[in-house]
Amino acid sequence: MASPISESMACCGRRFYQKVAATSITRSRYPVGERLRVFLPRDPARDDVTIEVQTTGNWAGPQITIAPSVLGAPFAGPGHVSGDSPTLGVKPVEIRDTVNTTAASQRFLQVRR
Repeated sequence: MASPISESMACCGRRFYQKVAATSITRSRYPVGERLRVFLPRDPARDDVTIEVQTTGNWAGPQITIAPSVLGAPFAGPGHVSGDSPTLGVKPVEIRDTVNTTAASQRFLQVRR
């Protein structure tokens, strides 16, 4: 069952949950190790929207914000990987967890709008 505050959440273990079709939450290998990642569209014209990508090792929380986009601004924070700029037009943005999947028994990503 989905958390009422989440639009999208995934676990690096055997369970996987995704509610929002616009996002893609997967595991991916980086030079620092395997981590959860999410791709999100960001439209700078939508200056009325704040999006936070949060992570946690426990479904019940607390969640830590690793990449916020406040009022349509570009994503920032330790989870932001690529794909964002202040220029016009919708951009696909990559955000990744800050902890390797092998460093924890479970990891979750949550996208809050």
